[in-house]
Amino acid sequence: MFRPTGISGVGYVAVLPNGQCIGHLVDRRSHCQLGVSGVELLAERECTRNPDWQLVRLTLTNFASCAEAAFLAERTGMSAVRLRAPLEMQGMEEDLLCKFAAPGDASLTFNFDCDSILAYDAADAHLRRFHSSWCGLDAIVSLGRFSCSGGGSDRAAEGAPLEPGLMYDSELDG
Repeated sequence: MFRPTGISGVGYVAVLPNGQCIGHLVDRRSHCQLGVSGVELLAERECTRNPDWQLVRLTLTNFASCAEAAFLAERTGMSAVRLRAPLEMQGMEEDLLCKFAAPGDASLTFNFDCDSILAYDAADAHLRRFHSSWCGLDAIVSLGRFSCSGGGSDRAAEGAPLEPGLMYDSELDG
């Protein structure tokens, strides 16, 4: 399991119309590179939530060590993606936390805020460089800043940074 120790930087998160997401984050200080993958969970939301609120199961992967951290996050902002963890569950959502949460979820803090959006041809051009299998699938790409700290267990393994530009996901890129 991966334990982020206070990293922040820039990156992108691409979201398909079905709610699946992928991304790549780079800490500018340590050059640590993280992969992001996620899936929207089918869950009812409290009536006080915004209509664009979604519960997402995210996985961060340290490319250097292949260590992972999985956690629940909230996605808001429609096309201009904002991701937040830990969750502040309300009412009936508290039951969902027990159903979907994994150990360590509550101790990880993650924030991603969109600064700009790429759509249509611009999104496809961006994805062609990193996740070519997502080209032509109407993905919206959010470029922005992130911060991440805490989480994981004592067995956490943090690896050395990878060479800049190395981003390969055998499942997505074949």
